[in-house]
Amino acid sequence: MYVDPVRTRQGAGYQLLGHVLPVLAAGGTSRISVWVLERNETAVRFYHKNGFHPVPGKTIVIERGGVELVELKLEMRVTGIPPAF
Repeated sequence: MYVDPVRTRQGAGYQLLGHVLPVLAAGGTSRISVWVLERNETAVRFYHKNGFHPVPGKTIVIERGGVELVELKLEMRVTGIPPAF
């Protein structure tokens, strides 16, 4: 999920997640995964705050423009939807 940087910290990601999680649960999805750049602290914090947890040993290193970037895999059990949703 990408949110326009102009819209961050305004609840857009929370609203998107709040819409998607019940739809996935109703469709029988048991867990969802996201990949997030390790250095994107705002995104990592957002996902942790909303019930996602790191998958041990699940990281990848990608190269973009000569720079190595580490991506973390985060997962959430859809049955673990926070009550606010």
